[in-house]
Amino acid sequence: MENEQNFEVLKPKDTTKDIEIVKHKEKEEIPTYFTDQELNKFFTAIPPERTRDKVFFLTLLGTGRRVSEILKIRKNDINLESRRLRIATLKKRKKVTENIRLHQDVAYWLSIYIGSLKADDKVFNFTRQYADELIKNYAQVAGIDYKRTSCHIFRHTFAVRWLEQGKPIHKLRRHLGHSHIQTTMVYLKIVDQDYDNTVDGLNILSFLKTDTP
Repeated sequence: MENEQNFEVLKPKDTTKDIEIVKHKEKEEIPTYFTDQELNKFFTAIPPERTRDKVFFLTLLGTGRRVSEILKIRKNDINLESRRLRIATLKKRKKVTENIRLHQDVAYWLSIYIGSLKADDKVFNFTRQYADELIKNYAQVAGIDYKRTSCHIFRHTFAVRWLEQGKPIHKLRRHLGHSHIQTTMVYLKIVDQDYDNTVDGLNILSFLKTDTP
């Protein structure tokens, strides 16, 4: 046939290689934390002469920072006058220094313990493994399920207390050193938010001078 054209048969492009397969995570576990009663039992289990251990766990609880960060701090990282703690951490594989505010009670206990230390001395001169042994030992003495305890439980406890007391979550993210707010939001699953009282406590219409009908 004249003017007959030869057409190339095109095979459908395999687009499956271009599809990004999104794997849904398993249901996210709710972080474990200490109740007030468990905290009381835990700290009661620490002998009075073990000041170092008590101050270590109070610092974990009172700052909410990672145990690896607390074990790195030296005396000269603590400014008791301004109540600031210098934290060395890693973000995106880069060393970053953060300065966080110390609660007055944490500052008090640190002041008792670090007085005899030299400026460059580590405040808590032991390993992460030893810290985990300590918490399990004291938890067992206190009658707390020691199998579920690790030093990270103090970080979770701090975050839960923060939100239970109505503190802003974006400031919690900053204090904990989270890179993303989504990481911090997991604690909202724990906190029982009082919806009715929250709405009732809003002061949106305060500009109105007339009485509410």
